[in-house]
Amino acid sequence: MASETADDDHVTFDMAGQRYAFPMSRVREIVRMPALVRVPLGPPALEGLANLRGRMLPVVSLRRCCAMPDAEHDDATRVIMVDGGVPLGFVVDRVSGVLSMATVEPAEDPLIGVIRTDHDVIPVLDVDRLVGAEFNRPAAQHVTAGQPAQTPERGDDGAAATRDEVVERPAETDDEDVYVVFRLDGQEYAVDVDAVQEIIRVPGTLIGVPRSLDFVEGLVNLRGAVLPVVDLRTRLGLRRRERDERQRIVVLIIDGVRTGFVVDSVAEVARVGRQVPEPAPRLSADQARVVSKVANLPGHRRLLLMIQLDQLLPAGHAEAWEDALAGV
Repeated sequence: MASETADDDHVTFDMAGQRYAFPMSRVREIVRMPALVRVPLGPPALEGLANLRGRMLPVVSLRRCCAMPDAEHDDATRVIMVDGGVPLGFVVDRVSGVLSMATVEPAEDPLIGVIRTDHDVIPVLDVDRLVGAEFNRPAAQHVTAGQPAQTPERGDDGAAATRDEVVERPAETDDEDVYVVFRLDGQEYAVDVDAVQEIIRVPGTLIGVPRSLDFVEGLVNLRGAVLPVVDLRTRLGLRRRERDERQRIVVLIIDGVRTGFVVDSVAEVARVGRQVPEPAPRLSADQARVVSKVANLPGHRRLLLMIQLDQLLPAGHAEAWEDALAGV
């Protein structure tokens, strides 16, 4: 029979009808389900980033960490913020309460142990194992308030008005940078305006490219020049969507090669204070390469995911495109 050891207080919570516990010493606070910004290329358990009093908090599904089916969030859903080396929020179905000075019996990995009550056997989950199994140690970051972004002129449908020409750069000060902001799957992303050559509508037909990567949409004849086009949703691991009138192709210069990226819509050309962007939490190797920084704009309740342009195409792909298009 396993020996019994005394432990500290424990926070108990429910998932899929089973009660579990975290050591109280690892719990920082418990909050209602916040609004989340989804981050592409993150681990499967990641639900998104939350802005918790000016701090970026990665929020993950504890159900997914424990190989349980997903469940709809409701009024009882809570996020338990734990200290896993850095703050991290675990989504649980509901919080039950606190067990004071409970006796914990040792148990097999991956549990710390179990707590026996008159009615339940409660597994005590190992925070370090949960964090280590899902993430590459997300880096704790503090972010500061952003400068108000310029609001672009809006069209009749409420969409940002865009011109199929070179993007105009608004005036800026020495402590600001300018970004083109666009949307994918309801989230806002930003790229340096200097890398954006122009923004065009998506043509009705693209020329297919045989044996290309799955995110390559095809080729477009842009004023006599051939432009390769990438579906940015697919490149970032998001689901594809049907074409519509709001979508645009953002033409970027990457490694000296023009490449078009299909986005859901273009929001604005925004000025952001240079002190605002902070390194994004490292949630996976792919995510850390492509989404390198986050700009927190609390005055507008926005988080801009900032794209690292030189990571959008696989190594050598831009050069290979340039060589292939030279003879077209």
